[in-house]
Amino acid sequence: MGGQEVDISIVTGKHRERLEACLSSLKQAITNTSFRVFVVDNCAEFDVVSSVKKYYPTAVILKNDTPMGFAANHNQVLSSCNGDYVLVLNDDVELGEKCADIMCDFIKSNSDAGLVGPALYERKWNSIPKACGGDINSLFPPPIKICLAYLLNECGLSKITGKWIGRMGQENNGNTKAVELSFVSGACCLIRKKMLNDTGLFDEGFFMYLEDMDLGVRARKHGWRCYQAPGAKVLHYSASSFTHQTWLWIYASLKRYAYKYHSLPVRIVTFLLITQLRLIIWIKDRMRSIYGTQ
Repeated sequence: MGGQEVDISIVTGKHRERLEACLSSLKQAITNTSFRVFVVDNCAEFDVVSSVKKYYPTAVILKNDTPMGFAANHNQVLSSCNGDYVLVLNDDVELGEKCADIMCDFIKSNSDAGLVGPALYERKWNSIPKACGGDINSLFPPPIKICLAYLLNECGLSKITGKWIGRMGQENNGNTKAVELSFVSGACCLIRKKMLNDTGLFDEGFFMYLEDMDLGVRARKHGWRCYQAPGAKVLHYSASSFTHQTWLWIYASLKRYAYKYHSLPVRIVTFLLITQLRLIIWIKDRMRSIYGTQ
């Protein structure tokens, strides 16, 4: 890799064990290049310093006085680091063997690549991998597609939800070919620092969710492309900290994205679907409180 430097940006969540598993996985994921680890302590309820220094004594730890969103947290690192590339990670991921090496090799070999990600395995390595971003040929506008996916899931149709959110089929299990995407998931995303000179940083108007999708839109508008690198794999414990507040962030981000990029008809449909989703979730919550159902 020619000694290119990578800066790694991780933001703390609620669980010490998830952060430590993520940090531990870096040992096998990036072996052929120099790198620095940055961890943003987003008001975690555990001793972040001891957890981080156990694995990387020279890591840079940034501490927030108040909790901040995904974009604002990672922007602290993006605006201060000086590596050629920045690897943005959720603390709820574990990187597969040489995952970061593979992504770095790919982005160096493809000069048009601004954002690169891995195949995402949900909670088990033997699960069917999901694409790490959006389908560039999707027929549905993203906010409508996301709303439909959540509605299907909340209605007990989770087996077909993957079709709406870009689940990869069994034939892609080997992850042998590069896949071009409309964006790369912020769960694990290698960013070419030079690209940010064109696009700017993450939009902090998105507190949580869809900020990665927004960055992908801006990247492609400036001629950069988003890819899934063949052979790169990550285990993702998605929704590990999902709460009622999470839904409020999702609703707000869907509305912001629709306003930012779509016409009035798409905005109206998005708002109607959000209303239906909120109603379904409210009914399910009421049923659980009354009957104790799951």
